[in-house]
Amino acid sequence: MLDILNSQEEEKIGTELLFLQEPLGVLGHVLTVLSHQMHCLSIASYTFGCDAFNRQVMA
Repeated sequence: MLDILNSQEEEKIGTELLFLQEPLGVLGHVLTVLSHQMHCLSIASYTFGCDAFNRQVMA
Protein backbone atom coordinates (compact mmCIF):
# COMPACT_ATOMS: atom_id res chain seq x y z
CA MET A 1 0.00 0.00 0.00
CA LEU A 2 2.84 2.38 0.87
CA ASP A 3 4.55 1.73 -2.48
CA ILE A 4 1.35 2.65 -4.35
CA LEU A 5 1.04 5.94 -2.45
CA ASN A 6 4.65 6.82 -3.15
CA SER A 7 4.18 6.05 -6.83
CA GLN A 8 1.04 8.19 -6.97
CA GLU A 9 2.81 11.02 -5.16
CA GLU A 10 5.73 10.82 -7.60
CA GLU A 11 3.33 10.96 -10.54
CA LYS A 12 1.54 13.97 -9.02
CA ILE A 13 4.83 15.80 -8.47
CA GLY A 14 5.92 15.02 -12.03
CA THR A 15 2.64 16.40 -13.38
CA GLU A 16 3.01 19.57 -11.29
CA LEU A 17 6.55 20.08 -12.56
CA LEU A 18 5.37 19.73 -16.17
CA PHE A 19 2.59 22.21 -15.45
CA LEU A 20 5.15 24.74 -14.16
CA GLN A 21 7.59 24.22 -17.02
CA GLU A 22 5.82 26.47 -19.55
CA PRO A 23 5.22 29.47 -17.24
CA LEU A 24 8.82 29.29 -16.03
CA GLY A 25 10.01 29.18 -19.64
CA VAL A 26 7.93 32.25 -20.47
CA LEU A 27 9.25 34.04 -17.39
CA GLY A 28 12.80 33.17 -18.40
CA HIS A 29 12.20 34.59 -21.87
CA VAL A 30 10.73 37.82 -20.46
CA LEU A 31 13.70 38.25 -18.12
CA THR A 32 16.11 37.65 -21.00
CA VAL A 33 14.40 40.30 -23.15
CA LEU A 34 14.33 42.80 -20.26
CA SER A 35 17.98 42.13 -19.52
CA HIS A 36 18.85 42.78 -23.17
CA GLN A 37 16.84 46.02 -23.15
CA MET A 38 18.57 47.23 -19.99
CA HIS A 39 21.95 46.39 -21.55
CA CYS A 40 21.07 48.39 -24.67
CA LEU A 41 19.91 51.33 -22.54
CA SER A 42 23.13 51.31 -20.54
CA ILE A 43 25.22 51.27 -23.74
CA ALA A 44 23.19 54.14 -25.20
CA SER A 45 23.51 56.11 -21.98
CA TYR A 46 27.28 55.57 -21.93
CA THR A 47 27.66 56.37 -25.64
CA PHE A 48 25.57 59.54 -25.75
CA GLY A 49 26.13 60.71 -22.19
CA CYS A 50 23.38 60.69 -19.61
CA ASP A 51 22.06 64.19 -20.35
CA ALA A 52 21.89 63.69 -24.12
CA PHE A 53 20.36 60.26 -23.66
CA ASN A 54 17.72 61.57 -21.26
CA ARG A 55 16.80 64.39 -23.66
CA GLN A 56 16.47 61.87 -26.50
CA VAL A 57 14.23 59.57 -24.43
CA MET A 58 12.03 62.42 -23.18
CA ALA A 59 11.57 63.90 -26.68
